[in-house]
Amino acid sequence: MLSLYGRNMKLYFRDHVGVFFSLLGAIISFVLYILFLKKTMSGDWSSAPNGSQLLDLWLISGTLAVASMTTTLTGISQMVMDKENHVWDDLRLTNLSPAKMVMAYLMSAASIGAVMQMVLLVIMVVYFKLVDGIDLPWKSTPEVLALMIVSSLMMAALNYMIVGFVRRQNTLSLISTIVGTLSGFLVGVYVPIGVLPDAARLIMKLTPGTYVASLYRHYLMKEAVDNAFSNASAAVTTNFAQTMGIGIKWNTLTTITVEWVIVIGLLVALLGLVLVVEFCKREALRSTVVKTVCANR
Repeated sequence: MLSLYGRNMKLYFRDHVGVFFSLLGAIISFVLYILFLKKTMSGDWSSAPNGSQLLDLWLISGTLAVASMTTTLTGISQMVMDKENHVWDDLRLTNLSPAKMVMAYLMSAASIGAVMQMVLLVIMVVYFKLVDGIDLPWKSTPEVLALMIVSSLMMAALNYMIVGFVRRQNTLSLISTIVGTLSGFLVGVYVPIGVLPDAARLIMKLTPGTYVASLYRHYLMKEAVDNAFSNASAAVTTNFAQTMGIGIKWNTLTTITVEWVIVIGLLVALLGLVLVVEFCKREALRSTVVKTVCANR
């Protein structure tokens, strides 16, 4: 299993063009923010101290959530390519069970997601440090790193459920394009969730990436929000948090604890679904083999 894991990691990082396109959704959100969104959005919060740095941290949070979706999709896509090229069939001739094979693909996709999020974080922090002088809340680093790992594993399992039944790379390319295009909207990095219509907000609330982005915002923006709104009323602070997606509004704004429960709950549920799907596939294959043998007797 470790050999298959290592092989998948090497294939991803050797394909420099593939690495770039797996980050394309995150890169687009970053570039759009620098060129257009920052100037537009900063006018709404121009009265807040260090409003520019506040928005920079908001963008970083959303971009990391986008990367967790797109890079893990590229990572898990290796399984689809192996099936189309019959590498999967060759691997089944080894002592690896189908469950271990799927686990190797999931773990490599999750590792890719976590590594690429770390790389993006460093790049964005360095850029905004030079441009706007932002200070990253380093005391939250352990929580941020843990979120990178958990979110990557959750998104890898989710992407497996999306592409697990795909057999052609053409279909896979279409799915990747759709996910890359929609990911920025789904986590509220192009348009803040609080300014969208109710129907759009509901769709985002049902998207796992929204809660990942919110958790990043809690950790990366807390000190900046406290400083920026130190003299403001609670209502103004709550309105900013609701508008920018620092917490998701249901009856009340979700807290860090609630969002962790949601993310971990989704992770467990998705991993369970992966196991169920693989079990059903194995039983269906076994049934087909038995019927074929019986028919030939």
